Amino acid sequence: MLALVVAVGHGLRRPSRCRTLLDYGERTWARSLRAALATHPNLVPVLAQGPGHRASSLQRADDVHGGLVGAGWPPREATMIGAATKYVVFGAAMGSFSKGFVDDVAVYAHRYPHLSDAHRIAEHAEEIDRDSFDYALDAFIVGLRARFETLTR
Repeated sequence: MLALVVAVGHGLRRPSRCRTLLDYGERTWARSLRAALATHPNLVPVLAQGPGHRASSLQRADDVHGGLVGAGWPPREATMIGAATKYVVFGAAMGSFSKGFVDDVAVYAHRYPHLSDAHRIAEHAEEIDRDSFDYALDAFIVGLRARFETLTR
């Protein structure tokens, strides 16, 4: 997110430039935070509480909000972008989707015809979870991009 804050905070208002910086900043920040939380899952509940009175956290929130508003986002939407990003990242950090499937074909055979290959998910859990996070992040950024276009018309 720091890349996003620094870039948009410098008054780069051209929609195409903001779109590129938003994409890069959002992706870079979200991926790095997800990786850090996956490595240190006990931090999730602590960080999920929000900035509270922590000066460094409040400063980051102020920087992000100011960068987004400076790039042309209305203050309310800038707040919602921060919150939505938190939901995507922290939701992904809460646990593995893929590791919830057991690798026993008998569990799925004949009872769950649409899950006939679910026993194979566990062996690809990290890849599936990472790619699924990127899928959600891409969809989020595409939505932000479209929304920003309507604001700059």
